Amino acid sequence: AVWVTTQEHKEAYALLFPGIAEKIYVLTNGFDPEDFPEIATVKRNTNQWIAVHPGSLFGERFDTLLMLVWGLIKIDSPILKEKFRIHVYTSSQLLTRKIPRELAEAFDHYVVSKEAISPSEMMSVLATAKFGLTLDISEHHLTIPSKTFDYIGLGIKLILLGPDGAIPNEIKEAGHYVAPINDDSISSLLQKIVAQETGGEPLEKNAHLIKKYGLNNLQQELLRLLPE
Repeated sequence: AVWVTTQEHKEAYALLFPGIAEKIYVLTNGFDPEDFPEIATVKRNTNQWIAVHPGSLFGERFDTLLMLVWGLIKIDSPILKEKFRIHVYTSSQLLTRKIPRELAEAFDHYVVSKEAISPSEMMSVLATAKFGLTLDISEHHLTIPSKTFDYIGLGIKLILLGPDGAIPNEIKEAGHYVAPINDDSISSLLQKIVAQETGGEPLEKNAHLIKKYGLNNLQQELLRLLPE
């Protein structure tokens, strides 16, 4: 058997290896509720719109961050200037990258570089954040960064910039913020965030995602899919 984490990945493998297509199974990534058992006792900071991104920003992921900053410049929203910040927790040397001159001032305003912390500490940080931020790259159309599922489990809103796919579309339909990586889409997404967050729109459909991508359900799915 061959195990992959998205339907798109299964279809791509089946085209390459048609002889084993029937032996390719999809078991998505997910989250373990025991990783954050005290989430209900944590008070979320609603005064500041902090978007937290844990993990690497090497290569094109950094370019996606720059596109997000460019979108913030384009829409020039007073409320985003006041409230919205991007906290990046990474061991990579974020500030050693050359920032284009036209983005430098906005980058310094919106982006806060922080040292990497332990997974348990990160869960506490995410629990108080307004958004969990996933910065993907266009070529990663077969997989979803695993941190995305922790955001779902924590019940915080996602900002997911990456290629289209079944899971991103499902996340979007649940009320999260999802856009492909291009200027117009990111600008539109930021305008949507302003409109919905100032109106206090809740995450009404996230419970379905929590159930689907929680460890208990994935274990049951694995048992169902295991070849007899």
